[in-house]
Amino acid sequence: MRPGLFFALLAFAFAPAAAIADATARYRIPGGQEILIEASDDGHGRFTPEGEGAKGGYAVFTPDDSFLIFPDDGVTRVMRFADFRAALDAMIAKSLAQIGGAEAVDTPDPAPTASAEARMAAAGRSEVNGRSGTLYRDRAAAANMGEIVISDDPALAPVGRVFAKAMLETPMFGDLIGGAASDWKRELAALLDKGAPLRLSEIDMVSATSDKIPAERFALPSAPISRAEFERLVLKRQRAPDPDAAPASQ
Repeated sequence: MRPGLFFALLAFAFAPAAAIADATARYRIPGGQEILIEASDDGHGRFTPEGEGAKGGYAVFTPDDSFLIFPDDGVTRVMRFADFRAALDAMIAKSLAQIGGAEAVDTPDPAPTASAEARMAAAGRSEVNGRSGTLYRDRAAAANMGEIVISDDPALAPVGRVFAKAMLETPMFGDLIGGAASDWKRELAALLDKGAPLRLSEIDMVSATSDKIPAERFALPSAPISRAEFERLVLKRQRAPDPDAAPASQ
């Protein structure tokens, strides 16, 4: 082997790996809604709804946990998603039991459908706002998701992982994309985990940058409240008088 080639290969072998940069992407939804997704190079993420109808809440993801941040009468609350989902499940089960006059019955999870790779069939390439990606179509006849375009740009991959976490953690996320079933949602999240969506039905990426994101964007504004504290807040709100209600006649 020639010395020049040997040293070139040696330099390549010990060259530092390319650093993973921060990534920020903005998505637009018809009706004036937007989603801002921020992903840091150390595994943190933030999912922030903005625009028409946004209530000021957002989600923060760390390498080990997931948090929901929401306003409550001028106070910013923080809650672990695991506690939030457990509280919602308990309240829904209680309401159903009261309506039906019987205890809620646990039902087994439905059998998993085909894998995302099989169900989300690649259908060529597509361009969304100047960015190219792989076009996927859902093979399920009942699905009405429209186009799904996944970027293959590695610089945007962290955005896709934050999107996937938000989809899995947020119980109401299905309403945003058409009320998908839970198993289908997991399949789509697995696809997003590999690349950022350029188009997800009517949700389009409109901008993206690799600018450094301040660490404060991922900081929790307060300590997380417990499930019991959240249930007390909900009960308090349910008992509060409606300011828009008409006064009772005498």
